[in-house]
Amino acid sequence: MVVAAVGGGGKIGARISRPSLWQAASTSVAATTAAAPAVVALTVLMWVTLPGWLLMAAAVSPLLPGRWRALRVLWLVLLYA
Repeated sequence: MVVAAVGGGGKIGARISRPSLWQAASTSVAATTAAAPAVVALTVLMWVTLPGWLLMAAAVSPLLPGRWRALRVLWLVLLYA
């Protein structure tokens, strides 16, 4: 495939190489293989440490303005994490 290069000091008609289908597939498999266990581990860690976070949020709540502000913030963080 010949593509006209614009800017960047390339010559017009220079060839631009693309990764092969095998390289693209192996990269996505490697990314999925690495990401899936990390997501599961972070989810388990979040559930295991949740009681401690709740106790800390309840303890800090009287020090902050608003009656349940710390627990609301914790809920939003857990909801969107």
